[in-house]
Amino acid sequence: MTMKINSYVPINSHLRKVEIFGYTSKGQPGLEILGIGNRGRTLKEKIIYLSKRRNLKFNLLRYVLCVEADDISKGDLNYLELPLLICFWTMAGILKFGRLDNCLCAGKVSLEGEVYPLNFSGEVLENWNKCLWESGRMIMILAGSSHKIGEYKQIQYLDLEELLNESVTGFKVVA
Repeated sequence: MTMKINSYVPINSHLRKVEIFGYTSKGQPGLEILGIGNRGRTLKEKIIYLSKRRNLKFNLLRYVLCVEADDISKGDLNYLELPLLICFWTMAGILKFGRLDNCLCAGKVSLEGEVYPLNFSGEVLENWNKCLWESGRMIMILAGSSHKIGEYKQIQYLDLEELLNESVTGFKVVA
Protein backbone atom coordinates (compact mmCIF):
# COMPACT_ATOMS: atom_id res chain seq x y z
CA MET A 1 0.00 0.00 0.00
CA THR A 2 1.13 3.54 -0.69
CA MET A 3 -0.11 6.80 0.83
CA LYS A 4 0.59 10.52 0.53
CA ILE A 5 -0.55 13.50 2.62
CA ASN A 6 0.25 17.23 2.49
CA SER A 7 1.32 19.33 5.45
CA TYR A 8 3.00 22.57 6.50
CA VAL A 9 5.72 23.31 9.04
CA PRO A 10 6.09 26.73 10.69
CA ILE A 11 9.57 28.18 10.14
CA ASN A 12 10.01 31.58 11.78
CA SER A 13 6.93 33.50 10.62
CA HIS A 14 6.37 31.49 7.41
CA LEU A 15 4.83 28.13 6.59
CA ARG A 16 6.81 25.66 4.47
CA LYS A 17 4.94 23.04 2.46
CA VAL A 18 5.80 19.43 3.27
CA GLU A 19 4.73 16.26 1.51
CA ILE A 20 4.66 13.00 3.43
CA PHE A 21 4.50 9.73 1.57
CA GLY A 22 4.59 6.20 2.79
CA TYR A 23 4.48 2.60 1.76
CA THR A 24 4.30 -0.86 3.24
CA SER A 25 6.33 -3.92 2.40
CA LYS A 26 6.79 -7.45 3.67
CA GLY A 27 10.30 -6.65 4.93
CA GLN A 28 11.34 -6.48 8.58
CA PRO A 29 8.17 -5.41 10.49
CA GLY A 30 8.22 -1.99 12.10
CA LEU A 31 7.83 1.72 11.51
CA GLU A 32 10.51 3.92 9.95
CA ILE A 33 10.36 7.72 9.47
CA LEU A 34 12.83 9.23 7.02
CA GLY A 35 13.70 12.76 5.96
CA ILE A 36 13.81 14.58 9.31
CA GLY A 37 17.03 13.26 10.80
CA ASN A 38 17.12 12.36 14.48
CA ARG A 39 13.58 13.69 15.05
CA GLY A 40 12.26 10.74 13.06
CA ARG A 41 13.09 8.29 15.83
CA THR A 42 11.32 10.36 18.49
CA LEU A 43 8.21 10.77 16.34
CA LYS A 44 8.25 7.05 15.52
CA GLU A 45 8.34 6.12 19.20
CA LYS A 46 5.50 8.55 19.95
CA ILE A 47 3.32 7.02 17.22
CA ILE A 48 4.06 3.51 18.52
CA TYR A 49 3.26 4.61 22.08
CA LEU A 50 -0.08 6.18 21.03
CA SER A 51 -0.95 2.99 19.11
CA LYS A 52 -0.02 0.62 21.94
CA ARG A 53 -1.76 2.76 24.57
CA ARG A 54 -5.00 2.34 22.62
CA ASN A 55 -4.41 -1.40 22.05
CA LEU A 56 -4.56 -0.99 18.27
CA LYS A 57 -3.96 -4.11 16.21
CA PHE A 58 -2.52 -3.98 12.71
CA ASN A 59 -0.65 -6.22 10.28
CA LEU A 60 3.01 -6.88 10.98
CA LEU A 61 4.47 -5.14 7.96
CA ARG A 62 7.29 -2.70 7.35
CA TYR A 63 5.77 0.80 7.34
CA VAL A 64 7.97 3.54 5.88
CA LEU A 65 7.02 7.22 6.09
CA CYS A 66 9.13 9.79 4.23
CA VAL A 67 9.08 13.56 4.72
CA GLU A 68 9.83 15.50 1.54
CA ALA A 69 10.60 19.22 1.88
CA ASP A 70 13.34 21.76 1.37
CA ASP A 71 15.36 22.50 4.52
CA ILE A 72 12.79 22.26 7.30
CA SER A 73 15.34 21.47 9.99
CA LYS A 74 14.76 24.87 11.66
CA GLY A 75 10.99 24.46 11.66
CA ASP A 76 8.70 23.18 14.38
CA LEU A 77 8.65 19.53 13.29
CA ASN A 78 6.16 18.68 16.04
CA TYR A 79 3.45 19.84 13.60
CA LEU A 80 4.25 16.72 11.56
CA GLU A 81 3.04 14.43 14.37
CA LEU A 82 -0.60 14.50 13.29
CA PRO A 83 -0.13 13.92 9.55
CA LEU A 84 2.42 11.16 10.23
CA LEU A 85 0.02 9.51 12.69
CA ILE A 86 -2.91 9.76 10.27
CA CYS A 87 -0.81 8.42 7.40
CA PHE A 88 0.46 5.47 9.47
CA TRP A 89 -2.95 4.58 10.88
CA THR A 90 -4.48 4.77 7.40
CA MET A 91 -1.84 2.45 5.94
CA ALA A 92 -2.36 0.10 8.91
CA GLY A 93 -6.13 0.00 8.23
CA ILE A 94 -7.12 1.68 11.50
CA LEU A 95 -8.50 4.84 9.88
CA LYS A 96 -10.72 4.32 6.85
CA PHE A 97 -9.42 6.53 4.04
CA GLY A 98 -9.15 5.49 0.44
CA ARG A 99 -6.56 8.17 -0.21
CA LEU A 100 -4.97 11.16 1.49
CA ASP A 101 -3.15 12.81 -1.39
CA ASN A 102 -5.83 15.51 -1.59
CA CYS A 103 -5.69 16.19 2.14
CA LEU A 104 -3.98 18.97 4.06
CA CYS A 105 -3.13 18.39 7.72
CA ALA A 106 -0.74 19.75 10.34
CA GLY A 107 -0.83 19.43 14.10
CA LYS A 108 0.80 18.28 17.32
CA VAL A 109 -0.46 15.32 19.36
CA SER A 110 0.14 14.97 23.09
CA LEU A 111 0.68 11.62 24.80
CA GLU A 112 -2.75 12.04 26.43
CA GLY A 113 -4.46 12.36 23.03
CA GLU A 114 -4.87 16.12 22.83
CA VAL A 115 -4.51 17.39 19.27
CA TYR A 116 -3.23 20.92 18.62
CA PRO A 117 -3.92 21.71 14.95
CA LEU A 118 -2.00 24.30 12.98
CA ASN A 119 -4.46 27.00 12.02
CA PHE A 120 -3.86 27.76 8.37
CA SER A 121 -3.70 31.37 7.26
CA GLY A 122 -5.79 32.80 4.48
CA GLU A 123 -2.68 32.80 2.25
CA VAL A 124 -2.25 29.02 2.56
CA LEU A 125 -5.94 28.43 1.93
CA GLU A 126 -5.88 30.81 -1.05
CA ASN A 127 -2.95 28.94 -2.61
CA TRP A 128 -4.63 25.55 -2.11
CA ASN A 129 -7.94 26.84 -3.45
CA LYS A 130 -6.23 28.18 -6.59
CA CYS A 131 -4.37 24.91 -7.16
CA LEU A 132 -7.55 22.90 -6.67
CA TRP A 133 -9.64 25.22 -8.81
CA GLU A 134 -7.23 24.64 -11.70
CA SER A 135 -7.11 20.87 -11.20
CA GLY A 136 -10.80 20.50 -10.35
CA ARG A 137 -10.10 18.28 -7.33
CA MET A 138 -11.64 18.54 -3.90
CA ILE A 139 -9.50 18.75 -0.80
CA MET A 140 -10.13 18.04 2.86
CA ILE A 141 -8.45 19.95 5.64
CA LEU A 142 -8.19 17.41 8.41
CA ALA A 143 -6.90 19.81 11.02
CA GLY A 144 -6.59 23.51 11.06
CA SER A 145 -9.22 26.10 10.47
CA SER A 146 -9.71 29.59 9.21
CA HIS A 147 -12.39 32.14 9.86
CA LYS A 148 -12.69 32.56 6.07
CA ILE A 149 -12.92 28.87 5.18
CA GLY A 150 -16.45 29.29 3.84
CA GLU A 151 -15.10 31.42 0.98
CA TYR A 152 -13.26 28.49 -0.59
CA LYS A 153 -15.65 26.28 -2.50
CA GLN A 154 -13.03 23.68 -3.45
CA ILE A 155 -12.04 23.10 0.19
CA GLN A 156 -14.01 20.83 2.48
CA TYR A 157 -13.37 20.77 6.24
CA LEU A 158 -13.50 17.43 8.03
CA ASP A 159 -14.03 17.28 11.80
CA LEU A 160 -10.80 15.74 13.06
CA GLU A 161 -12.02 14.89 16.55
CA GLU A 162 -15.02 13.01 15.15
CA LEU A 163 -12.81 11.22 12.62
CA LEU A 164 -10.27 10.02 15.20
CA ASN A 165 -12.83 9.02 17.83
CA GLU A 166 -14.82 7.07 15.23
CA SER A 167 -11.98 4.54 14.92
CA VAL A 168 -9.74 5.28 17.91
CA THR A 169 -11.03 6.69 21.19
CA GLY A 170 -9.58 9.23 23.58
CA PHE A 171 -8.73 12.19 21.33
CA LYS A 172 -9.67 15.81 21.92
CA VAL A 173 -8.91 18.68 19.58
CA VAL A 174 -7.67 21.73 21.49
CA ALA A 175 -8.06 25.00 19.58
